Amino acid sequence: MDFNTLLNALVEVFKRNPKQAVNIIGAPGGGKTSLCFELAKRLGIPDDRIWVNHAPLADPVDYRGVPWVDNATRVTHWNPPMDLHRFRKGTGIGMIIHDDMAQASVPVKNVLGNLMLARRIDEVELDDNVIQIATGNRQEDRAGTTRNPSQVDNRMMHLELDNCIDTWSAWAMQEGIDPKLIAFLRLRPNLLHNFNPNEQRNATPRTWHMLHKSVPDSLSEDAYLAMCSGLVGDGPASEWVSARRLMTEMPNIDDILADPKNHPLPDSAKPDIVYAVCTSLAARATRDNLAAIATFVRRLPDEFTVMTMTDIVNRDKSLHHHKAFIDFAVDYQHIFGRGEE
Repeated sequence: MDFNTLLNALVEVFKRNPKQAVNIIGAPGGGKTSLCFELAKRLGIPDDRIWVNHAPLADPVDYRGVPWVDNATRVTHWNPPMDLHRFRKGTGIGMIIHDDMAQASVPVKNVLGNLMLARRIDEVELDDNVIQIATGNRQEDRAGTTRNPSQVDNRMMHLELDNCIDTWSAWAMQEGIDPKLIAFLRLRPNLLHNFNPNEQRNATPRTWHMLHKSVPDSLSEDAYLAMCSGLVGDGPASEWVSARRLMTEMPNIDDILADPKNHPLPDSAKPDIVYAVCTSLAARATRDNLAAIATFVRRLPDEFTVMTMTDIVNRDKSLHHHKAFIDFAVDYQHIFGRGEE
């Protein structure tokens, strides 16, 4: 299931039953934890009510805490760990992410299985509005995962997260990722997630994001290529750097916005540049310049027109109601339907 489809479905699942335990499975770097944080936003869960429980680092006793003896009754009780105590009954809405649970030891999995089903450990019972999500890699990814005990698996809803270039592109625009990088991955969608467990470096949504955040454009091309290779691997890095070099030929976006009716169109024989222009325009779209953008992209082949206008409203939902978008949705309804109203 792609990111948005899974996200929207889980919102409805947890609205119906916050106690339903869920296990999100997917390849390394595919955005499982990011999906959990986005889900928390959709459900109105504040950041200080999210606990990322790094299950592979834990021992079973970490969830019980420290014992103490009531001198009057000579009965042993447990002082629970702070993280678990924060989500006790009466504390309200929250989210516990059992991150990389598939890599945890069997005893820890058994403890977490009990927490997911019974929703309590010793004297700490979870609030009814605290949701629990486990994340984990697939066994074929050779990421140190082990099979869960069958009784633990039977306590969760298991869902697999797939990668979708359109969903990732919409997210990447909202995150301010370089439009040229987004355009490149649209042209080469197989490189968005090109994971090989036999390789040390792999192209994944996580490592492309790291590339954007960490590798400066100001480096010499040789140094830039080496840094990119260190994140996404030699092949994907070489393809990206070559495409990036070609994209320097793209026209100035300000010049397009200044004269959208007459500015020369990018060479259709160079799809890298066409994708880069469209993605850059979508990233720059505002209420003030949308009419100019629509004028320009309507001169392009239909697929690029629809892609650009869809990207714009995915990035800024308020532009759905702009006259330029409404006119586009009417004129292109044979492709676009009724838009995304």
